[in-house]
This record gives sequence, C-alpha cells and structure tokens, in this order.
Amino acid sequence: MHRVYQEHMTRALTDKYTQLNTLVENVRNEANAEINDLKNQLMVSLNDRKSLGDRNTELVTAYKEKVLAQQQLQQMYNKLKSRVNAVAVEDAAKHTEESVVQGLTCPNRNGSFRGPQRPNAAHVRSQHSPTMSTHDRQGSAGSGGQHNFFNDQGHHQNVT
Repeated sequence: MHRVYQEHMTRALTDKYTQLNTLVENVRNEANAEINDLKNQLMVSLNDRKSLGDRNTELVTAYKEKVLAQQQLQQMYNKLKSRVNAVAVEDAAKHTEESVVQGLTCPNRNGSFRGPQRPNAAHVRSQHSPTMSTHDRQGSAGSGGQHNFFNDQGHHQNVT
C-alpha cells in the first residue's frame, strides 16, 4: 500500500507540476507578448515625437521667415510713407514760397505790395472760411471811423 500511495502521490505531483509548468509558460508568453506590444507602442510614440519635433522646427523656421518678411515690408512702407510726406512738405513749401514772392512783387488794388499770403486749402490741414473780423475796431460803432478787418487771405486791411 505504501507503494500505491507513493505512485498516486507521484502521479498527482507530476500532474500538478505539468499544470504549473503550463501555467508559467502561458504567463511568460503573455508577458512577453505584452512587453513586445509596449515596445512597439514606445517606438511608434518616439517616431511620432520625432515627427512632431521636426514639424515644430519647420513651423518655427517658417514663422521666422514670415516675421522677417513682415519687417522688411514694414520698413518699405515706412520709407515710402516718409517719401510721400517729404514730397507733400516740399510742395507746400514751394507753394508758400511762390505766395511770398508773388505777394512781394505784385501790388494789390491800392497799389501797395501785399505781405505773404496764406497757402490755399489744398496745402493747409485746417480750412477756415474767409471771414471779416471786427475785433480790432478803432473808433466807435456807427461813427464812420476806421476799422481793421482781415481779408480773405487773412491779411490786415484798414477799411473806413
């Protein structure tokens, strides 16, 4: 009986050992498969990261080029704007010079020479309507005295 018991125990232990060995083999295979899966996912992630880094570098380079182009365009605009302003100032100065020369060389209706004239509205930013002001009156109102007025060019005129 002892022998039968030993044979039974040997078979039971051998079966247990075979089952455990199969179970360990399955766990090991599953673990290796999962490890391989994770390695593949890591490689894909690293490749994606590299691609995104390369794309980021491309975008940074493109942005720098756009900024440089925008700065150059802004400089060109500023130069053109200053040229246009310089031409406008030069034109206004020429017109003023012509007005001064004309005022000094051309007599008015009274035969006296006029002083410099104001530039016309095209060369002056604020446009005023020609008015006659009586703020510099001499004498009393209604007395027929002499009055100082400004003509339509903004020059003083004595009117009686």
